[in-house]
Amino acid sequence: MSQTLHPAVEQFLEHLRAERNYSVHTLRNYRSDLEAFFRAVKSSGAEGVPSSRKSRPSISVHYLKIREYLGQLYAQRRKPATVARKLAALRSFYRYACREGLAKENPAKLVASPRLPQTLPDVMTAEETNQLIDAVGKIAASVQPGAAALVARDRLILEFLYGSGLRVSELTGLDQDQVDQAETVLLVRGKGKKERIVPFGSRALAALEDYSPLRRELLEKNGVETEALFVNARGGRLTTRSVLRIVKKYSILLRGDSTLHPHSLRHAFATHLLGEGADLRAIQELLGHSSLSSTQKYTRISIRQLMEMEPLQSAYPYRTALIAIVVGAVLIAIVRMLLKFGAFFAEKLNRLFPRRISYVLSALFVGFLFLFVVNGVLARRLLNAADSFFAQMDGFIDEGVEPLNIEAIDADIVGIHPGVRFQPIYGGVYIQDQGLV
Repeated sequence: MSQTLHPAVEQFLEHLRAERNYSVHTLRNYRSDLEAFFRAVKSSGAEGVPSSRKSRPSISVHYLKIREYLGQLYAQRRKPATVARKLAALRSFYRYACREGLAKENPAKLVASPRLPQTLPDVMTAEETNQLIDAVGKIAASVQPGAAALVARDRLILEFLYGSGLRVSELTGLDQDQVDQAETVLLVRGKGKKERIVPFGSRALAALEDYSPLRRELLEKNGVETEALFVNARGGRLTTRSVLRIVKKYSILLRGDSTLHPHSLRHAFATHLLGEGADLRAIQELLGHSSLSSTQKYTRISIRQLMEMEPLQSAYPYRTALIAIVVGAVLIAIVRMLLKFGAFFAEKLNRLFPRRISYVLSALFVGFLFLFVVNGVLARRLLNAADSFFAQMDGFIDEGVEPLNIEAIDADIVGIHPGVRFQPIYGGVYIQDQGLV
């Protein structure tokens, strides 16, 4: 137990471990963040609010001390994400302290969170991802027998990361009994030890069948017995850092890209599913997100990719230009007509009402018409009419573009052979061709 930590902090960390099932890495981050804060408060010579218990120092601080601490972090050129994480740790700790009667108020809730940049991860295309995994498969087929087990393991790692969208910690935590080859599903234990069922396809099944006998030979060679699915050359469980090195190794070797990391394949899994029409709730279930807001970022990625593609503009450049010209001319004519009609309407009302009332009535009437037009009713009808006109002229049929199949998601997009297809049903559950998963 750290001597610098207040007993309430240790009690909070034990609560996170025993009741919230937080991982060792998360607990270590909470400990370091809280320890750094109270060390900074102590070194500044500031005393907390006096406690009624003389035998224990108080954990109560003024919210200005938290702002001062965050200012020190900014002075050290810490990133906004790091500052936000440390503030979130303080908020969680004081929320727990208030609930347990260890503190009277939560000073951290009075401190605004730093604004984080809305960055979107770069995602490889389905073709690029499949080429990378296929290249590793070719290496596994031609490698020397001494290294065959490790290369077969690396191929299976990539298949599970991309074909099932696993986190690195979930991948390294897989045991033999969590893999059902008959039903081609994985029992995954995610954050907070929450369990979920995740399917995998025929390509991952083939990689698993190639790796399993080689894994047994590797364990017998080292005289080791373990339930871990992914093992290193000595027979021990593979670590998350080792998976990071494996992914980067093949990315540099086959693509010349050192920025690829295991979570990039998880991003690609979700983005490609969404691009093929998968339900957002179903993707949330597959990824193991507790909140839908975590999954919604992939919608922004798909919209960005859609804008970069611009299929209609490239196929029919004259169509967009002509529609824009027609709509612009019609809108200008409508505005001029409204102005003239407003003046005419005000002149007629002057004969029935006082001047001020007539101006007010005419302004309200013209404003209503203007809002009606701006709301897009007339504009949408004009666009539909113009689009139908051009569709009748050239058939609006592009022989090189196939319609999007929304009813079923071809699992080839996520690295699975066409023998497996998924279809969303009620509740975000997926049906596989072998049965309900």
